[in-house]
Amino acid sequence: MVQKKFSRRLSELVSKATSIDFAKFENTNEDAESDDGSVGQKILEVQKVNRPPMNQEEFDERFAYAKPAGDSQLKRSAKKFFRRYTAPFNSFYAFRHFLVSTIPILGWLPNYSFREDLFYDIVGGITLGIMHIPQGIAYAGLAQLNPVYGLYTSLFPVLVYMCFGTSRQCSIGSFAVVALMTGSAVTQIVKDHPEFADHKEHITAMLCMEAGLIQFLIGFVGLGFITTYFSDEVVNGFTTGASIHVFSLQLKDMFGIHLEKTNGLAYLPQMYVELIKKIGLGQTNWVTFGVAMSTIVLLLIGRELINPTLKKRCKLPVPIPFELIMVILGTAVSALLHFHSKHAVKIVNVIPSDFPAPALPHFELMFDLISPAISIAVVNIAVHISLAKMFAKKFNYEVDTTQEFFALGLTGMLSGFFPVFPAACSMARTVVNANSGTRTLLASLVSSLVILLVILFAGPWLRTLPMCVLAAIIAVALKSMFEKFGQLPVLWKVSKIDCSIWVVACLATVFVDVTYGLIIGICYALFTTIIREQWPRWHVLANIGGDFDFRDAERYRDAFFFNGLCILRFDAPLLFTNVNRFKATVNKMVAAMDKQIMTLETHEEKPIRSLIIDCSGFTFIDLMGANILKEVYIDMEQRGVTMYIAAAKAPLREIFESSGFYKAVPKSSFYPTIFDAVAFARMNQKDLLMTVDHSRTSSYYYANHALKLDEEEPAAQAPLRSLTIA
Repeated sequence: MVQKKFSRRLSELVSKATSIDFAKFENTNEDAESDDGSVGQKILEVQKVNRPPMNQEEFDERFAYAKPAGDSQLKRSAKKFFRRYTAPFNSFYAFRHFLVSTIPILGWLPNYSFREDLFYDIVGGITLGIMHIPQGIAYAGLAQLNPVYGLYTSLFPVLVYMCFGTSRQCSIGSFAVVALMTGSAVTQIVKDHPEFADHKEHITAMLCMEAGLIQFLIGFVGLGFITTYFSDEVVNGFTTGASIHVFSLQLKDMFGIHLEKTNGLAYLPQMYVELIKKIGLGQTNWVTFGVAMSTIVLLLIGRELINPTLKKRCKLPVPIPFELIMVILGTAVSALLHFHSKHAVKIVNVIPSDFPAPALPHFELMFDLISPAISIAVVNIAVHISLAKMFAKKFNYEVDTTQEFFALGLTGMLSGFFPVFPAACSMARTVVNANSGTRTLLASLVSSLVILLVILFAGPWLRTLPMCVLAAIIAVALKSMFEKFGQLPVLWKVSKIDCSIWVVACLATVFVDVTYGLIIGICYALFTTIIREQWPRWHVLANIGGDFDFRDAERYRDAFFFNGLCILRFDAPLLFTNVNRFKATVNKMVAAMDKQIMTLETHEEKPIRSLIIDCSGFTFIDLMGANILKEVYIDMEQRGVTMYIAAAKAPLREIFESSGFYKAVPKSSFYPTIFDAVAFARMNQKDLLMTVDHSRTSSYYYANHALKLDEEEPAAQAPLRSLTIA
């Protein structure tokens, strides 16, 4: 019944093709005045009348197709780019809007609600300041700097971002991964410029300014789209691999072992070899090791047991800062028991209490720092933008991505006049900041005041702080990073390619280098995209329900084919990377169609072979794609197969027009829908109303036989086996 229903409807439409006169409505003023809804009803009634099948030329003429008026996409993009910098000077209101959007603090500070927001901002600011203290001191060591420079990094960049940023929750300051990358750059520069060995802060300040300049230029020239290449899998794999580096560098302080500084490619395995050798030689300082392990245990108990319990039972608004407690406790115990003098436990030593004056960075280092500056800028952007968008969505407000590029750039450039290392957004502090109820960026001012008090007055009191305590604090802080390994089983189930991107980015970062690991991860992710385009899925379509729908026969079992008619869809842009694949697929399907026709009974009349290419999957086509489609058409014509091209989008047809495609392929071979192409193909076959094959086995013959052809191919074509079709 289904097959007969479809054939009968097709026959009726074909017979009406020259007789149906579509109704035309002209909504005159008289009609508009007396309209009681009848016009809308008439339109609905006309929509129920099925239009006759027609080719693309008839369809375009019938519905008055015309190219969009106006400038090209390139011109529109260029005008939009320059308008962004000229529009502010068109009026006073436009300039005021530009000023407020460029310096957001001018917009939100005058409208600040002291009654509703001040308490939460003070609580959140104090909490952030307390977290900044141990992290700043600890991460300064990763950057090869004195601990006080970590406190400077938690002060100056925070104040600058408060003026230019739009994310209310992102916490700018010291970040382990960026600090590690900074330390690697410092080691290399000191090797090339020994005169900076005693003034490493000059290197980090220039690196901070240069990374900020890169971020600012990315926003200025409108290259914010590059963040789309930093997929979650690349960023998560890279940050996890970098966290392994950070954790590994803490082991020497936790064991109290001195290791020779290693740098360059694959330095991490070399470091582990040396560490294991010295542990085997009995060089471990057991007092240092005991203090580190005790700190780790106490931090884990506090963070994982005490804080969640108090939050659940006592509704504690902010977590207890166990890291700060460990810093105070470790400093006090070290001073009382003379860890440094009696047990050779390494301590922080002198922390200056001076407030640094601004100074020009050493611009002669600019060219030497280009590579690490780009890497740090990229990591900073990837982490910051993803966190900013995530928390903006959670708290229902908008984040201006372009302004965030400017904010990060200005933060780096202005902070570079002070002895800091590149600042970044910390995930741990950002989460705590959000959970503490922070409402606005005024919390940054409060946290900066806390840091300022520590710099001016608490420096001498932290002199006896053991380095192993800081190493333990860093190790525990990395726990959330290591938990990302739990993503792998889920990724493996959802997409094995995405899982491989995560693994490659992580392993490249661990075994090659932090800087090169990110580059390798991004390149591999782009490579998988190319591979997916080169070996895309292709489907044989069949009619569903005897109506106008044509779907993938692999997924819809109640589907039917016409004898001698094959409909093929290629789900990818037709580009130079996959044109050979497309041609080979077409040849397979025609071979399968020929094989099916040969199986017909001898008394049955053999149908004319027809091939319909569904172009709805072609989101784009390049010149080679247009040429291969032309070659296939000519080849099919020579083999006696009539080829129809259906559902080609207007931009594709415009490419065909400009490339001379229609000189070889007539426009009459194009059809607006698959149904139109099927109708004309059936008309052109010898028997227009040939009964559709009722056999389910033969209905799936094209796909099954094509799959067998795949299995007969050599091993070089193995990837095609994963392209399952019905």
